[in-house]
Amino acid sequence: MADIVDGEHRVQIAAKSDGQGKAAAPEKWLNCFVRIVALIERVGNALGTLAFTWATVVLLGGYPTALRPQDDFWYATAIVFLEAARMFSGSNNRPDYQLFFRTRGAFRPPGWNRLVAIVCISDVSVFLTLQKKIVMAYVVVYAMVILLALGQNTTAEFQPLYKPLRRAMSLWSPLAAILLLTPAMQNSREFIINITGEREIITRKGEINVIPSRSTVAKWTVFVLLLVAVLVVTISRLRFPKINKLVDSALGRNLLVWGRAIQNMCMLAALVMLVLTIDGPFRYEIILELVGVTVIVSAGNFQLPVAVSRAQWAGVALKHLTMPHNDYSENKENPDSKTNLVPSLIIFYGMVMAQGILYIVACILEILSFIPRRSLVRHAGFGGQLGVEYVNMYYAYAFEKCMGGAVFAPKKTSLSNFAMDSLNSDSPKNHLYGVQLMHSLLKKETTKVRLLEKLTISTKTMTRIISMLGWTTPNYMTVRLYAAKRLTSIGGEIGITLRYKISKHPFLLRNLAEILGNNNSDQELSKIVARILRNLAIDGDTRKKIGHMQLLITRLMKSFLNLDRTSSTKVDCLLPKVAGQALAMLATDNVHSCLVMLKEPEFINKLKNMILINDEKYTYVATSLVRSMCQHARAKLTESDLKELSHTLPEVLERIMEAEGAELEILIGLSSQICRVIPEEFSQELEHGQIKRRFVKRLVDALNTNMKPFAHCPGIRRVILEQSIYMMECNSRYAIYFDEFRMMDTLTMVEVTLSRAENYIVILGDAGFMDCSTPLFALVDRARELMGRQWLQGITSAN
Repeated sequence: MADIVDGEHRVQIAAKSDGQGKAAAPEKWLNCFVRIVALIERVGNALGTLAFTWATVVLLGGYPTALRPQDDFWYATAIVFLEAARMFSGSNNRPDYQLFFRTRGAFRPPGWNRLVAIVCISDVSVFLTLQKKIVMAYVVVYAMVILLALGQNTTAEFQPLYKPLRRAMSLWSPLAAILLLTPAMQNSREFIINITGEREIITRKGEINVIPSRSTVAKWTVFVLLLVAVLVVTISRLRFPKINKLVDSALGRNLLVWGRAIQNMCMLAALVMLVLTIDGPFRYEIILELVGVTVIVSAGNFQLPVAVSRAQWAGVALKHLTMPHNDYSENKENPDSKTNLVPSLIIFYGMVMAQGILYIVACILEILSFIPRRSLVRHAGFGGQLGVEYVNMYYAYAFEKCMGGAVFAPKKTSLSNFAMDSLNSDSPKNHLYGVQLMHSLLKKETTKVRLLEKLTISTKTMTRIISMLGWTTPNYMTVRLYAAKRLTSIGGEIGITLRYKISKHPFLLRNLAEILGNNNSDQELSKIVARILRNLAIDGDTRKKIGHMQLLITRLMKSFLNLDRTSSTKVDCLLPKVAGQALAMLATDNVHSCLVMLKEPEFINKLKNMILINDEKYTYVATSLVRSMCQHARAKLTESDLKELSHTLPEVLERIMEAEGAELEILIGLSSQICRVIPEEFSQELEHGQIKRRFVKRLVDALNTNMKPFAHCPGIRRVILEQSIYMMECNSRYAIYFDEFRMMDTLTMVEVTLSRAENYIVILGDAGFMDCSTPLFALVDRARELMGRQWLQGITSAN
């Protein structure tokens, strides 16, 4: 969340623009699409429930003996049981409902994994047809498809039993698919005879020809090659010791790499052979059958096949009922018992047909849902496969929301709600997706504001994020990492409120200390924890609480001062910098924290070395820390510490001559405190270096240049005035040099351009934090007083 400039601990967050809250949510289009699909399915459900009631009360209840036993009675009974299963599973068994009656997931791209299933089912169908068992062929095909669907939707309770079976099927099914080609190749001629019932087919010219068989040497050669290739791939996947040694060889490794591709190519070749072994017009029937099997295998559940069955049954029945001569109109027996029977049946079948059509439309729209989902991935700025998973999970979440509750009630579906609900769930996987999605949403302004506004009123979500930091299981390391990131990406006024709520959590500091103290923690995670502490320390009360938790400061010191370790990554290099920024923020206006830090042996010497090496990762952080030590722990500085300060002064003065902005503010802040702590050494350095006039001119020029305060360095004029005051207090002759460079005029300009922002150390957006104890106008008055006193002394001396 922070924009740190060259190691400075000041934080700058852009203020919220006026138009951010009015921008359209990127998920708006997908939400509309989901509502349409859910509405269609729910209307279909309503029609199904009405048809169920109509059939049980009106038809089966009022006309049980009048319905035709050959069709209408069984149609109505079958539809009643189908609807009863849907209604029961929808309210009592959610997995069953998802398997049989859910629109979402009704179609899945077949992919390479289902190619073997398509070949096997097609082979079995052709084999049974060769045996004149066409009805059995349909039964077996649909049974295999049902088993395939059940296997794909296996619940967790059956996973231990299903996994070995699935591996065995994956291992041996390609070989079985090739072997099942044998009957079709041997009996392609008989296949024609079984279908037509004749041994001869009349040509257009009236001649009698026997359709030739394609059992040629070339065909069997291809079959043998396919069988050998699949057999080799299958054997390579077996776990026998000799095979493992073969796999470890170069040839075996290449076979493993290309095994899947070889298997897929063999399955495609098997499908082509299955088509080419059949002659004449029946080849097109085989092609249509393959297309049908592919579509059936691609069904994610049974919603689409059942919807087609509903529409088909109802359509056939309606066609018969609307004919002028049907059994009901021609049968004149007991006409009173059949009063309004035909209209009742038409209403019933009309509702069932409408229900089936609505389900079919919903399934088609579900297939087309990839369009709004890809659009959301693009407009929300999600990248890679992880972004696609976000959107897919959000699509499922939004669909479930729209399917629940009242039909026209407003549904609060948004990416922000989805991320928060995922965090508040009981699934560790959902926790990870929730914090990752939150991380992505906070990167984009259009979604950032909405999410932060909701987080401010969701104590449960913030509590969950904080509690994640205390999870010690290695499997939760990634979740902890993303949870920590979320605590550091909060800015603006909303971030202020959130930081306040976060700081009130009783286990926050303990969790952060455990992460810092864990030697096995990821360096990135430790860096983020340091960033959290830095940002939380903006609040004065929280800064005091952290300062009294000596364990946290000690571990931050260890991360900051441990510069001798080998840093192989950018994260390793940044950890000392961020830890130092946290220490600098904790040391600001906090005497206790400074005293704890001074307990580190040779702390000032170590900071001096950081300043002298001129490495931006450490220089300005170390400078800020030395300044705080001089300001708040002056009485605890030893003679050795004061000597180290005098050794640091020349380097600081030299850099002041060239620095600008935040760096200049930090350096002058340190030089002013050194002037206050060791004034004689400071004066001697100016004298020996012969830079008195140059240094004073630099201060006045910097004061004139920075008449307008900036958010990244709001205290630059304050530290310049403090430096000037301390110099004139230790030696009144400096006032002559200031007067030479027209310091009085500059003070007048400062006095008329005072800004409230200069009373704060940190500026966050449009709010200031960490009030300065002395207002800026008091410093102006003090500087003017010192210069006026020197002017009077000059007049007195002249007289």
